[in-house]
Amino acid sequence: MAAHSVAGAVQNLWLAARAEGLGVGWVSFFDEREMAALLGRWVGMPQHLEVVAYLCVGHVASFADQPELATAGWARRRPLAWAVHEETWGSHRMDPLEETLAAVADLDPEPGAAAAREHLTRMTVPPGALGGVAEIGVRLAGLAGACPPPLPEPAVVAVFAGDHGVHARGVTPWPQEVTAQMVANFLAGGAAVNAFAATVGAEVQVVDVGVAAELPPAPGLLPRTVRRGTADMTAGPAMTRAEARAAVHAGIETARDLVVAGNRLLVTGDMGIANTTASAALVAAFTGASAEQVTGRGTGIDDATHARKTAVVAEALALHRPDPADPLGVLAAVGGLEHAGLAGFLLGAAALRTPVVLDGVVSGAAALVAAALAPTASHAWLAGHRSVEPAHTLALDHLGLAPALDLGLRVGEGTGALLAVPVVTAAARALADVATFDAAGVTDKHEAGDPP
Repeated sequence: MAAHSVAGAVQNLWLAARAEGLGVGWVSFFDEREMAALLGRWVGMPQHLEVVAYLCVGHVASFADQPELATAGWARRRPLAWAVHEETWGSHRMDPLEETLAAVADLDPEPGAAAAREHLTRMTVPPGALGGVAEIGVRLAGLAGACPPPLPEPAVVAVFAGDHGVHARGVTPWPQEVTAQMVANFLAGGAAVNAFAATVGAEVQVVDVGVAAELPPAPGLLPRTVRRGTADMTAGPAMTRAEARAAVHAGIETARDLVVAGNRLLVTGDMGIANTTASAALVAAFTGASAEQVTGRGTGIDDATHARKTAVVAEALALHRPDPADPLGVLAAVGGLEHAGLAGFLLGAAALRTPVVLDGVVSGAAALVAAALAPTASHAWLAGHRSVEPAHTLALDHLGLAPALDLGLRVGEGTGALLAVPVVTAAARALADVATFDAAGVTDKHEAGDPP
């Protein structure tokens, strides 16, 4: 409470100073012990005290339009409406999903993409030599509306976790409690996603939207539980429509939080035993493919389990007859809470014009839901890799996304997408740093006399 009181007092001082036309600067970047020693010599401050920050107050020629944190690209101001809840928690004056869909509706990538394509023709590389890297750069420029696009860093991977009632149908040999155990592993830093995130310098955030067990508070865990796992989709809807919408809202708000915190590249991850079964059903619903075409082996199941899993997907599709024109209805019928959270995450990022690298089949299935809600949102998404799950290729083809990597992965968690992060960053840096023929003094082939 003392820390909050100090923060409140500083804020009041700041506001009072501004009302009197004074400028106030908060300085907290310094060597704490060195600053304590200086203050000890200057003003006799006891050395056991901790120096948190100091304020500079004085007259200024003019005030900046935005805080330095915003102009430096460290963080964005959070709109007040995001933080205002009416009557009950989560009740906003404007529905987050409707607000997000409105913000995505006018996303037009063509001006920025055209500028990037033109710039590529003047860069000191042979035409087409950058291949798919150039296409990633074009997509980044299209989303930003400018060339070169901002560097997509720092990056953060959001691992959405939830359990599935269809697990009871024997679609996987792994027990359901593994979901909670793996979440604990993520938070302890011991999973593949942690290793890959450390390699590329990304932060890991775990979002609990529907794990069946109660998870204790921990650094890196965002508790956004809608319900403790879905119901069995072969016996009825996996969740209610209201629950699907609530999980989408959780994803939107997660994207907002991570972007305003200063992250410039979002990465999707997932955890949920039996979630490839729900993913297969979602992909079938949105692409029209059969249960046999979409159902893969997930964690490496044997032939008998694969046959049972395929039959379960077919049974769920026959029961619900999901209509792709009703994306929330499809999600509620056969989806997972992590799919709903990821769909909101993808939409929220697009609304804030922040690129997202998609992971495997779970992310692909969620992207189909999000694209059905807002087709223009897909301009913000990049396919990190192609997993071995057949439904993932079907989803990517339907979305018109080309994977950056194809390494035969089927881990999930966000691992494949994280491996693509350096490729995405390199695409933006190439547009910013590779010299043009004119700037480098290099003669291009047209100047050399070759026919254009």
